[in-house]
Amino acid sequence: MKGVIGLGTAFILSPVACDMKGDELTPIEIEHLIAAMADSILPETDTPGAIQAGVPTFITETWQHYLSEKNKEAFLNGLIRTESYSRDSYNRSFSQCPMDVRINILTYLESKETYRFAILNKIRNRFFGPSFIGLFKQLTVQGYCTSHAGATKALRYDAVPGHYESCVLMAENTRSWATK
Repeated sequence: MKGVIGLGTAFILSPVACDMKGDELTPIEIEHLIAAMADSILPETDTPGAIQAGVPTFITETWQHYLSEKNKEAFLNGLIRTESYSRDSYNRSFSQCPMDVRINILTYLESKETYRFAILNKIRNRFFGPSFIGLFKQLTVQGYCTSHAGATKALRYDAVPGHYESCVLMAENTRSWATK
């Protein structure tokens, strides 16, 4: 993938050309873009938002280390398209836009990536992988729900559901648990 060099758990992004009137998408812009997009999807309310839950780091780590090469490239191109559309339509970086404009941008981009008929979306996902916005939303929710802040403050978390009973009487001809 052009412009991205992995180094263990850290990574270095070289500037990436993205057809934005001669500009380049720098590593800091990519970092701010991912954080702003995640914050737009899961903002802070009475529960922690995506930024407080560490979702941007989760998304970056997943992108760098766990996506296939094809999906890594598609993800980077999606980031570039998002920033390019923001600059072309609103004359500012996505991360500098107010929340309502960010939501409009994400909604517009999602509408461009989604077909009207569900079967066409399934076919596209099967052959070309998920859409960028779909993948980004999936990673945002996954990162949030698996974070400490998301799991304990936004979701109900019970480390051991139910209560423990050391001895349970069983009726005759009742099957036992397979894990015993």
